[in-house]
Amino acid sequence: MKQSRKSWQLFFLRIAFPAAIAILLFLFSILFLVIPATENALISERQETTRQLTETAWSVLKDMHMEYERGAVSEASAKEIASNVIRTMRYGEDGKDYFWLLDQQPRMLAHPHRPDLEGQDVSDFEDCQGKRLFAEFAELTRSQHSGFVDYHWQTRDQDGIAPKISYVKLFEPWGWIVGTGIYVDDVRHDIQKMTENTLLISLGITFVIAGIVLFVVVQGITIERARQRAETDLAHSKEKYHALVEASTDGFILLLGNWDMVTNRSLALMLGYTDEELRLLSIFDLFARADVNQHPALEHIKALMAGHKAAEKFEAQLLTRTGAALDALITCSAIEVAGQRALTLIIRDISAISRMENRRAEEERDALVAELQAALQFFHHGIKDFIRPLLSCDMNTSIRRAARLMGQKGTGALMVTSDRDQYLGILTDYDIRERVVARKVDPELPVLSIMTAPSSLRRRWSCRMRISPGWRWKTAMACCAE
Repeated sequence: MKQSRKSWQLFFLRIAFPAAIAILLFLFSILFLVIPATENALISERQETTRQLTETAWSVLKDMHMEYERGAVSEASAKEIASNVIRTMRYGEDGKDYFWLLDQQPRMLAHPHRPDLEGQDVSDFEDCQGKRLFAEFAELTRSQHSGFVDYHWQTRDQDGIAPKISYVKLFEPWGWIVGTGIYVDDVRHDIQKMTENTLLISLGITFVIAGIVLFVVVQGITIERARQRAETDLAHSKEKYHALVEASTDGFILLLGNWDMVTNRSLALMLGYTDEELRLLSIFDLFARADVNQHPALEHIKALMAGHKAAEKFEAQLLTRTGAALDALITCSAIEVAGQRALTLIIRDISAISRMENRRAEEERDALVAELQAALQFFHHGIKDFIRPLLSCDMNTSIRRAARLMGQKGTGALMVTSDRDQYLGILTDYDIRERVVARKVDPELPVLSIMTAPSSLRRRWSCRMRISPGWRWKTAMACCAE
């Protein structure tokens, strides 16, 4: 139980806790690193946009001054055209963002939303916070020629007041200051939208990660439970296997890849060793042979250990503790232990069987000697005692009569003789089946027509049959064909 609780604690420390820390770090980085960095980047981007727009308006002044220098227009006309162009320039959403002009006095020259200030000295003009913004524009351009100034101003064409950041730049030939600005609330609004979107995306990613982590945790719990069940089953299997091996009357050896071996008590009893003595021996000490490295059984075992094909069941002689040879039947099986190839050897004592086989072999040898002696005694008898008269018939005997005679005498063959009692051939059951029954030959024909005889005799008697009276030419031709 303690081991199981410790396993679960290790599981949560290794999987659940790091996953939770990763999610918290992700949210922390989004809230305190990514979003602030994005805000600063957005503000810098808007400021850079404002600077570039001011540069564009400044270039209008430069172009008109160049027209004046070329003599295309007078200076007064150039200034009037430039101020009118600046007054009408718009950008941004709905075209409500604008540019304005003032000189270094400072006196307002052009302002689209505050035409009431045009032509007036605005050096004492203050915003709602008491800041003299136009005087600060003039002071900034005297020292730096350009830069940013923050202040409060009315919101475009509305009556509201909002913080604003403007970029101003001095056009030195005329002493004019051109500028435009961005409302901080617009930036904050964009930052808020970006923050909300970032948070929504982050929450979505967090939920996805949490789902993945939850899935991993659930899978981990399932795997952990399966592992614990497998460990429990493995422990039970080991106990059962150990009990089975120890209860077996056959010897058992588990031969590992480094040639270490694990044995059971039955093998120790079989060879006359104690468990401690057998544990000190190697597999090479168990086989009876002068050159143990060349022992056939070891060659089989080495081949099986190397993964080669070899006999998995063979007989061998093992050395007992007293040095006597023990006949054994060895059955090998390849298995894997800790990812390495190993062998199990089941060793069965067949000494009694070997003795019985030796005794049976001796008995069979004695019986064979007795049979040979009887056969030798048989050769002492005269050969005339075993001679029997041959069954024969005349060559003109009909096939039917010859077959009846063979049946009566219980023989499968009879000799065919001539008129002079000379043996012409032999008639057998085969001749009758193949040459009479199979070919439907007339059984009243003489046996001479179907007998088995040397080919020279058959040709000679076939010629006699053709000229003999009472024989049919067709039958004689059939005999010649034979």
